[in-house]
Amino acid sequence: MRCKTAVFLLLPMLFAVAQAAIPVKAAAQEIKFTEMAQPFEMPSSRAYGGGGYHAAFADDLSALFANPAALSSIPGQISIAELTLSACGLSMVEMFADYFFQTGDKTYLTELQQSQKNAIDLGGPLGLALAYKGFGFGAYNVVRSNITWTDETIRRPRPEFSTEFIILAGYGLTMFDTGTARGEIGLSLKFLYRTIQASLASLQGVQYFIETLNDHMMETQIGFGADAGMRFEFGTFSVGLVIHDPYSPIFADHYKNKKSYENGTVLESATLTVQPRLAMGIAWCPPPPFWRHINTDFTLTRDYRDILSVLDATARDPLLELSAGFEVTLKKTFSFRAGFFEMLPAAGLGINFGLFKLDASIFMLESGLVVWEAPSLAFSISFLWRYPFPPVRDE
Repeated sequence: MRCKTAVFLLLPMLFAVAQAAIPVKAAAQEIKFTEMAQPFEMPSSRAYGGGGYHAAFADDLSALFANPAALSSIPGQISIAELTLSACGLSMVEMFADYFFQTGDKTYLTELQQSQKNAIDLGGPLGLALAYKGFGFGAYNVVRSNITWTDETIRRPRPEFSTEFIILAGYGLTMFDTGTARGEIGLSLKFLYRTIQASLASLQGVQYFIETLNDHMMETQIGFGADAGMRFEFGTFSVGLVIHDPYSPIFADHYKNKKSYENGTVLESATLTVQPRLAMGIAWCPPPPFWRHINTDFTLTRDYRDILSVLDATARDPLLELSAGFEVTLKKTFSFRAGFFEMLPAAGLGINFGLFKLDASIFMLESGLVVWEAPSLAFSISFLWRYPFPPVRDE
């Protein structure tokens, strides 16, 4: 019975490898407003600080996004809310500071034209999730804002805002466990509802964007997706392989403005797909003898985030798919992590206050096609309200 279940869970992974070998015309070209279908993602300060999500290591609800196979072994956990603020490019921060606090500083308009990447993401406060006995479920919301370019020659910045609602459900199955070796597979299903608004004109500031809100182009997206993964442990080492979005259709409707959206007047429609991604990683969790007495955990990870990119002649530098990180946790309370994401440095820390957990990170993102072509500085901070499930009772 477990063998049949394993074959069923691995079918999406096999389908993705076959699909990646066949050239596919990008559906995003059929619609003018959205250039590409963005994946199902939730910002995470812990992941940003440690080199991204890891295919071979996930010890909490992040398994829903990293590798569903890990749902088989993570301890029961429930999340009632989470709030994550991530910002890339200080010009966007200055823009919102001017709007909310009336600083009067307009230099960000010039800086935006000179910068490479500017975005602010707010994940939450919706963060309802549960992992228990191999099953996992999560419901999240994300608000994103970023700057796109209407003309690369004269660099006219155009603001774009989106809101997302994501639901995930997954199951992880233990195929074997000999005590010294363990094998797991998993499958997760995903649902997405997204609305996007973009200004027709170049950026004049947040106030201008709000005042002309009814004139902005709008788009709605409804998408479905799946991830399938496997994970093997051999003593202190583990290896993971996960296919993200082997086939994840996104059904998009484009509206001229808000009034057209309210009247249901669709300007054009398109079916987009999220780019499939095959990630592979290794992790090492050694038990250092001199650390056992102070209850410290250490994890070292290495990942290649998209093996399928080598089949795409237009893909970025393969080195940008490499990531690495480590995390040290002292007495289940204080964590320090660091690593490389897109071959750029990252670092972060976490503190478990009991009632909630705080994670913070500083990192860099690459906007160009090769390493260190156009790096941008970013930071993130998260507040997580997660607790053991079932609740631990004090005796």
